[in-house]
Amino acid sequence: MKVEVVSWPDRFPNKFDITDFFTNKDLVNFEDILSDVRDFQSPVDDHKTNSRTSLQIIDKRMDFWGIIMDSREKPIEMIEGILPVESIMGIVSNPGVGKTILAMNLAIHLSAGKPWFGHDIVKPRRVLYLLAEGGFWSLKSRLRMMSEYEILPPKESFFPIPVRPYDLLNDDDLLLFSSLINECDPDVIVLDTFIKCHTADENDNGAMQRVLDIVRSTITGNGRSAIICHHLSKSGQLRGATSIEGELDTMIKLEPVKKQNHGIKVKFDKIRHGENIRSMNLLLNPETLIFESTDEPVSDRYKIFMDYFEDGKGHKKKDIVKQLQIDIVKGESTCYDLFKTFEEYIYEENGVWYKK
Repeated sequence: MKVEVVSWPDRFPNKFDITDFFTNKDLVNFEDILSDVRDFQSPVDDHKTNSRTSLQIIDKRMDFWGIIMDSREKPIEMIEGILPVESIMGIVSNPGVGKTILAMNLAIHLSAGKPWFGHDIVKPRRVLYLLAEGGFWSLKSRLRMMSEYEILPPKESFFPIPVRPYDLLNDDDLLLFSSLINECDPDVIVLDTFIKCHTADENDNGAMQRVLDIVRSTITGNGRSAIICHHLSKSGQLRGATSIEGELDTMIKLEPVKKQNHGIKVKFDKIRHGENIRSMNLLLNPETLIFESTDEPVSDRYKIFMDYFEDGKGHKKKDIVKQLQIDIVKGESTCYDLFKTFEEYIYEENGVWYKK
């Protein structure tokens, strides 16, 4: 978008506008103003913001057979089976369950190009994370803890940006939103949380569809994907208008695991473009703020834990925790949490634990 800007001299009366030049036939003064013209380049790039120059999202028109015979390869998924290119994924839960932490974990794996619980991330992706809750200092504290994780994003690949609440239906805020996207040029955009990126009635289907249409337009035709963090209602359903869930291609629902600190069950409630995925049980490592699997097939820690009981002898909890600290090089609180996670596989008798 290109705009020509001129200075408006003070000598003209109040409410004098450009049409008055032609009404008064004051062409000399009009030409004088045009001589001071300057170019202004809008921060909104027409191509990247999906300008309305065309409705098409491909570079040429094709008929029925043209589409079938098209030889282009399908883009590699951002996250295998979960986040295809140009799709919208929702991470939803009640407050305090771990939406933001899980979304940040995903952002780290995406930007590092490392698999996430068995789902391939074939190559590093640039991630723009707009966090509208918590502020800068809370974000910094969390990132410091996550920096202790063995997987880390390369420089200039993960952009976690704390932002004020904004309104995608407001032209000024939309311009700022578009400017951030053009500046960072992300493959994946994370909006945390959805309620903070608009000021409309959350139960208004039309308004919510307009907000999500903007998100969809931002990614479609540009090879991007989006992740939205959103809340559940008291009934356990996605909060707000039905158009929100309708627009999601993938929906991941988080539920707290009862009687387990920092434990969550991850349910893949909606997979529009792939096969169903079984639920996962995850445990938050309080020292790194990284969720780790507690499911038997993929958990090295489960194997380490159960190996203690292979001798057929009983062991006291404090001794097991102490040995866990040595074997997995983690703190006492993490190891006690792991013990609670794996309690279902052992039983206690007179203060001594045995394998079931």
